[in-house]
Amino acid sequence: MSILSPDKNLLAYKYYHTFGKALIPLTLFSYFNNKYNFNYKAIDVFTTINLGYHSYFSTSCIISDYIKNNKVAKVSRLTNLNLHVISTIGIFKYIKNNGIIENKFIN
Repeated sequence: MSILSPDKNLLAYKYYHTFGKALIPLTLFSYFNNKYNFNYKAIDVFTTINLGYHSYFSTSCIISDYIKNNKVAKVSRLTNLNLHVISTIGIFKYIKNNGIIENKFIN
């Protein structure tokens, strides 16, 4: 399996559909974890991994469906991978440093 095209691998499809069922429950657990200051960072980490994988896989499917030029598709896939890795690492750093998301931006 090429990491740039996970949508062409049956095992990756299986994980996509299996973990997709956990998106809403994990997001809700993460929300209540942060709202009530339980501070279980593992919930946020699992939510981040799940959302990152699901988003990366979905974007890869869109690239396969709509971008037919191979050179443009490869650049799009590299960009997709880099942006998802950078954003996931950024969220991990935020979780590690801050632990919880406070409502300091909402007033």
